[in-house]
Amino acid sequence: MSQAVADSPGVYRTKNGGNPMGGHEYYQDDIADLPPNAFANVGGPSDPDDSWLKTAEEKHQIAAMRAWFTARYCDPAYETPYNGREGGYLYIHGGPYDPADELDERFGGIVPNEVIQRLVDDLYSQVGHDWAPLRYGRDDLYDDDYGVEVPDPESPMRSLRGRMHELRQLVENAPNDVLTAPLVCRLAYAAAITSLESFLWETVVYWLDHDDGTAPRIIQNVPHFKEQKVSLGTIYERIAGIKDEIKGYLQTLVWHRWNDVAPLFKYGLEVTPPSFKEFDEPMRMRHDIVHRSGLTKEGEAVVVLPGDVLALQDRITAFAEKLYDAIRTQKANNREEQIYEPPIFDTGSGSLF
Repeated sequence: MSQAVADSPGVYRTKNGGNPMGGHEYYQDDIADLPPNAFANVGGPSDPDDSWLKTAEEKHQIAAMRAWFTARYCDPAYETPYNGREGGYLYIHGGPYDPADELDERFGGIVPNEVIQRLVDDLYSQVGHDWAPLRYGRDDLYDDDYGVEVPDPESPMRSLRGRMHELRQLVENAPNDVLTAPLVCRLAYAAAITSLESFLWETVVYWLDHDDGTAPRIIQNVPHFKEQKVSLGTIYERIAGIKDEIKGYLQTLVWHRWNDVAPLFKYGLEVTPPSFKEFDEPMRMRHDIVHRSGLTKEGEAVVVLPGDVLALQDRITAFAEKLYDAIRTQKANNREEQIYEPPIFDTGSGSLF
């Protein structure tokens, strides 16, 4: 049931895949209970959204702050050199860092001091006052083995319709008994949301590969890239591999975190997607189905009827068709603008003026 911090959502895995807490683990359920809007930074180390954090329940505040801290600091026993003759650990990567100082600097004024102190006391009991910085391996590097090939602009919509048809057939032909039918409905409901996520991912990947303007617009406007600092010594290397870097981000992106998905379409594809709000409740149900084995937070069974699955499929298909049509219209308009060339009026003097 328990997993190391490095395997939690929104946190990079450490470079050797180990446990950065040095044997101290916390339960992923703490993070799984947080809403989708709890974290502002999905593509890197966990970073809670301040506006959400300020009004969150105390247990959620502690879980989010713990995720933030343990995404950045670890037990020095993990990978910090030790020399007893020199007085202990050699903090060659920086530090030591005191949880009280780091948490107060980041969350002071946002979370009540007494709540911060409860977490500090817990971290002290686990490791002590001295923590080392956590070094990361890049899990956001593009891995072609887990990539997706999208042959044409119609492919994402075509695939979505095919998936919806398969799920519909599954639900309509499922054995009608008290065990199988409810299970099939729950799985099909969750799979419908996954199909929407795949449609979104495939759509962005296609235009990233086939429209030269997509990558620059994403880099210049999407916060994950726009706010990065690049050293001059690596700038040419970064530019040469920029599409793969974006694809790596797309691979690690949680595609039902709508606040992170919408900018990719708004800026990268130059269209405003329909509102994702209609999928908030289905997403909560999917969360319970996938992460709580079909139970709500209160332990009650999630009830999904065949009609619920079919209705969700219809809503997803309608949403995708609106987005697909908007993209197609935008791309057609762009082509017309490229074809049109304003006339040049020759005044006979070699100048337009």
